[in-house]
Parts: sequence; structure tokens; C-alpha cells
Amino acid sequence: MLGGVVLDDAVFLQKLFNRYVKADFAMVVDALGFKRRRLSKNEDEDNADSDDDNIDEEDNMTITPEEYKTKAFLIQEIVRKLLKRGGLRHNQLAELDLLHVRVKNLSRKWKCFKATHKNLQEQAMVLTPSLIEERCSKFLDVFPNHVKVDKSSQNPSPTQSSSSQHLTLRIYIGEGVYKLGSSVFACILPGENVFACTAMPKHQQPFITHAIAQTLGYLEVEETDMDGGQPESLIDLLVNQHSQGHMSMFRDGLYNISPLDRSQLKKPKVDVKDVPLRQVLVVDDEHGVHAVREEEFNIFGTSKPPTLQRIEFEMETKLKVADPMDCDALIECAVKMEGKDVLNGIKNLGRAKLITGPLPDMLTAVLSAGTNHIQVKE
Repeated sequence: MLGGVVLDDAVFLQKLFNRYVKADFAMVVDALGFKRRRLSKNEDEDNADSDDDNIDEEDNMTITPEEYKTKAFLIQEIVRKLLKRGGLRHNQLAELDLLHVRVKNLSRKWKCFKATHKNLQEQAMVLTPSLIEERCSKFLDVFPNHVKVDKSSQNPSPTQSSSSQHLTLRIYIGEGVYKLGSSVFACILPGENVFACTAMPKHQQPFITHAIAQTLGYLEVEETDMDGGQPESLIDLLVNQHSQGHMSMFRDGLYNISPLDRSQLKKPKVDVKDVPLRQVLVVDDEHGVHAVREEEFNIFGTSKPPTLQRIEFEMETKLKVADPMDCDALIECAVKMEGKDVLNGIKNLGRAKLITGPLPDMLTAVLSAGTNHIQVKE
């Protein structure tokens, strides 16, 4: 694994730190290994009488972002102290890249892959962050590489127990001079065979995806049609492909899973909390409102659906004319839905009265489709 200094160019370092807003620099300072402190007036006077060498040494290890009025001055000070140490090291650069992904999560497009053919020769193992870094780097040894797991972003999966957590990896292949955006990021859920990656060079993709699959304990990997801006939701849609919507309430523990379980669970109810009570206000078509909520409950359950930014529907159909014999040609139709949260938007179509009657099957099937591209057949 690569180590040592990777960047010692002051201009490039300033460009690197300009990716962050001033509010992020407390986390930036922590990622670089600097100390943060705020001294009172009495402490300042005491330190003024201490040894100058000790002050200089402590000053080189300390940066307090709140003491700088502008981001430009703060960046200059960080760069100065880094260069005094010799430059930015590989491990520090990895922490900065992972921090950038964490604070700018929706700025990258993630694509899902599925690992296949379990490696039966390997013993069962618990994938800790340090073991993931070691295994992934070993399987990428054909390139000079650096692998780092973001230990601060071990977010619980929205549908798994708190012991199952998504992990974000930063993979850097050392080909030439480092460039911004040259790192590849992957999101994995230990114990599952699905993972998501950001864009990567085509010549590196087979090596990186196979290295991640082997790290997870599999031999092969295949590409899926699932992509978006929220890797945790993409993985959830594939891992729990057949238990989305109403069925997700079984995973959430809202229903008794076993008929032998005698514990009493409160039955989930339809969400009508925002519907005014009859004695306060009278709702025009109250029966229709409750019918919409009942259908929403039966399809989506009580949990918020995973986040997906884009869905495409494609269909070939014949032109609807009085005499079908007049036109045999097929017409290609395509509809694209895009937004911050498409699945939640579909869920709210009936509530917003943008659609009447039951939701079409092609919309309800989106939850368990496992893809962004859906072929609709007549």
C-alpha cells in the first residue's frame, strides 16, 4: 500500500481545500491530525512567558478554524503548516477525500454491482475496516494503490439491524500525478454480495470491482442496471428486492414473523394523522381520502421508501386506431421520472390528488424491480 508524502505543491493544496465550505473545516482539521484548542486570556498570558521553542512546536500542531475570519486565510495557514511537516501524506489525503464524499453525498453518481460465486475455500470471517483495507489492497497489488475505509461513516442500514452498517471505501490507484477526482469510492454492506461504486476509468473497472468482490469473499462480479446518488438506498433496493413496500414491515418487526411467537405486537395502522377530525372540520369526500391512504398503506407500508433519483419506463405499443388492421407498426414510448426522491413522489401521487384510482402496476412494481430501467409489456 502506498505511503509517505503525496502532495507538496502549495497551489494544488489550496485547490484541494477550496472544495470545502468554512463550516466543514473543523472536520478537515481533525482529518489532518491537527489539534483544535481555544485559549482564555489568562492562558494566553501564561503561554507568553513559556519557552519559545515549545510554543513553535505546539503551534505547528494546532489549528483552530474559529480564529480565522475568512476561509482563504485559514487555508493558507493549513497549507503552511502542512508544508512545514513535509507535505500531505497518503493517509491524510484519503481522509480528506472520504470527508468530501460524506459532506457532498449527492454530488456523485453511484452504480451497483453484484458479487457472485461464493469462494468456498475461504473460512467464514468478520470483515472489520482494517481487514477490508488489507484484503482489498492485496487483491489490487497489480497497481500501486491505497485503500482507506471511512470509519466515521459506519451508518446503520435503513432496513438492517444496528450491527449491520454500510462502509465507505476510498480506493486510489497510483498512476502518475494525483488529480482531483481520481479516487474511486465504494459502499459495501458486510455480509451482503451487493456493493456500489462511483465512476472509474474503464481500464481500472475490472480490477477494482473484482478486488471488492474478492474482499467480500466472492470470485466473480456482474454489473447491474441500478444507479443513483444514495448508495445505501441502492444497496437496500437490491439486497431486499423482494421485501420492499408493505413487506418491509416484517423486517421492521411490525408483524409477528413466526406464528409460534406469542408476544403481542401492535398492528400497524393506516396513516391518517393529518386528516381533520369530524368534530373539528368536515372533509369533503372523507371516504375517498381514507381509501387513498388505505391503498398507500397496502402498497408502501409505513416506512419511507428508499431514495432513488431516476426511473425510466420503456414500452412498445401499437397505435390505438378504430381498425387495428390499418396500422401494424409499433410505436416506441419512453417516460423518465427524475427528482430528489422519485419513489416517495410516487407514494404521494394519490395523496396529492395527481392520480385517480389505483396506482398502475408498473408504478407499484418499481419497488421490487431492482433496476432503474423498466420494460413495460402490454
